[in-house]
Amino acid sequence: MAASGTKARRNQAQAMRGWLAVTLIGLSIALLLGWLDRSLMGLEDRSLDQRFCLRGPRSVDHSPVIVVEVDNRSYKDLDERWPFPRDMHARLLRNLKRAGVDLIVLDIQFTESVSADPVGDSLLAEAVAECAPVILAGEMPRTRRGYQRLDRPLPQLLATGQPWGLVNDLQDADGVNRLYFLYLPDPLGETQIPTIGTLTLLYQMDPAQAVLNAGAMIPEQQGGVIQLGEYEICLAPGYSNAFRINYYGPAGTFPTYSYSDILDDADFDLADPELDTDYMEQWCDTELYELLWGDEPHPFRGKIALVGVSAEDLHDNKRTPFFGYHGARELMPGVETHAHALQTMLDRSWIVPAMPGLLFVLQILLLSMLTGFLVSRMGPLRTLVIVLLLSALWLWGALILFSKYNLWLQVVTPVAALLATWLTGTVHQFLLARKEKAQIRGMFAQYVPEAVVAELIRSPEKLSLGGEERVMTAMFSDVAGFTTISEGMSPSDLVQLLNEYLTAMTDCIVAEGGIIDKYEGDAIMAEFGAPLPAEDHADRAVRAAVAMQTKLEELRGKWAAESRPQLRARIGINSGQMVVGNMGSRQIFDYTAMGDAVNLASRLEGVNKFYASELMVSGATWGMLNERAYGRRLDVLRVKGKSEPVEVWEVLGLEGDTPDAILVERVTRWQQALEVYENRNWEEAARLFEAIHADFAEDGPARTLGERCREFAATPPEAEWDLVTVMTEK
Repeated sequence: MAASGTKARRNQAQAMRGWLAVTLIGLSIALLLGWLDRSLMGLEDRSLDQRFCLRGPRSVDHSPVIVVEVDNRSYKDLDERWPFPRDMHARLLRNLKRAGVDLIVLDIQFTESVSADPVGDSLLAEAVAECAPVILAGEMPRTRRGYQRLDRPLPQLLATGQPWGLVNDLQDADGVNRLYFLYLPDPLGETQIPTIGTLTLLYQMDPAQAVLNAGAMIPEQQGGVIQLGEYEICLAPGYSNAFRINYYGPAGTFPTYSYSDILDDADFDLADPELDTDYMEQWCDTELYELLWGDEPHPFRGKIALVGVSAEDLHDNKRTPFFGYHGARELMPGVETHAHALQTMLDRSWIVPAMPGLLFVLQILLLSMLTGFLVSRMGPLRTLVIVLLLSALWLWGALILFSKYNLWLQVVTPVAALLATWLTGTVHQFLLARKEKAQIRGMFAQYVPEAVVAELIRSPEKLSLGGEERVMTAMFSDVAGFTTISEGMSPSDLVQLLNEYLTAMTDCIVAEGGIIDKYEGDAIMAEFGAPLPAEDHADRAVRAAVAMQTKLEELRGKWAAESRPQLRARIGINSGQMVVGNMGSRQIFDYTAMGDAVNLASRLEGVNKFYASELMVSGATWGMLNERAYGRRLDVLRVKGKSEPVEVWEVLGLEGDTPDAILVERVTRWQQALEVYENRNWEEAARLFEAIHADFAEDGPARTLGERCREFAATPPEAEWDLVTVMTEK
């Protein structure tokens, strides 16, 4: 009995240790995921975005805010492009004031004078003074070293005595505008510069206070709250100068007016007479308004007008939590994000954490302990059902708290805590599967390029036969005179030399992201731009080829010292539409590229020997190069099996390398000789090509073209010859 009791206690202790271990693992994973989410992933922010969309828009009928936008229609209505003349902005301010707008807030910066319109600044300043109160806009551009410069409004505008604020936005790492700056520290002093939203709130409380804070403010902060007059602004966690915007809906939630509509008064003509309705007169003329609208609410009287831009080419449209709402992937004009931030402050609708941090951690601990207990008692499958139900309940509660009370209950870390214990039960199987995959990768990589293996592991469906059309670059290289070289060497020495050569060439190709399609003796076929697309595939191929020739030159010095043959390689490169994928039978297939563009690359490799060149590229490849190269157009060819002529170029080096005056001279003299050749002055062209070859004995193309010109001088070609050289051999 004593032994049985001891064993039971041992089992209980073991179960307790297991339960505690599972709890600690679950808690650790949950907290780690929570930290990673805040610093890297942003899943919690995105879950809050979904809560916005599930909650749906809220009414802004009570809001005093309206939005005026320089939209795409304004360009057409005004027959103007941005920036508009500043007298237009002046008219806009006056029309808004005439219509009864109480406060105008500009999200358009006037920080620089327009040299072509020196009078415009004065006219705008006069309008700002007449239409007061007007809040002007400035900006604090951000650099890698932080905020170091302050762009204030023009001195003429500041002289009007109107306040100004910053229009800086605050984007999360995923590019979504969820937060709003209250102020930013002045890089030139110890004060804080308010944003236009903060300044508007101050003006609503006390216009004199807003003017006083036009250039600087010193907020009172305590316990995650900033006190601005009667408003206690709840800061976003981790921020001392920003709060989370409680968006009221997607773009267009606030009453929005086109810039051109506000200009459309009796004294201003739109570009299209049919659209020129003098729209603003009904709102500016009190008698006309009462006649037309009676007791209907006035859309402008007593409002706060935020003026900004929404035209696509001005790049001030933002992603918000409502992006994708009901499938509409619509960006919100930056000026409207200010409107939502301002309304959040006016309504005091702060988004605040649902529970303090310590209580939240305690909740995570309890969830981890509960999950650990259930796994130890019920097994992983039944526990998974309970965990999913608890997760769904937590998510539903988080939605209710947010929709009804603006409370933010985090969901990523708690759900991670619920799932962590179940995940630990699968760790062993996961590790075994991963080990097996690594073994398969190692075995498979012995037969095909590593890049192909990685692509097939990511996309197993690509193991099927077939391919896809893609613009890419193919390269063929071959050793010149390899048959003769091989006849003078023993098989073992030949294999050793060939392996050293192929290894060096392969390293150059792989370093530029190319894949080795196949080796055929001393020949190499490679592609750039597959299996993963690369826009700079032509540059990669040329860089690899130049590196191959450079490396081969180094090897020739080594081989000479070892009394071994000094190999020289010919390389042909072409870019174009190709089919790349798995080709072959259903049992055995090969990842390769096919098509006329591939065949042409192969032809160009062989054409090198007719010109005594070593690196030939097609005109298509040369035209795709973004990286400047030293090169020269050799000729226009019609290769065997092709009817269309092809320009061919010889690449001599990359311009990013150390400048070579002699190389530049060769290219310049070649171009001059080629122009004479194309003008059919055979004697003069022969003399120029021969002079190049005399000065540069290794210049094979100069010798080839010189001999051709001598032949033409003796026996001129037909007058209708189109200067295209026909290659009769491969």
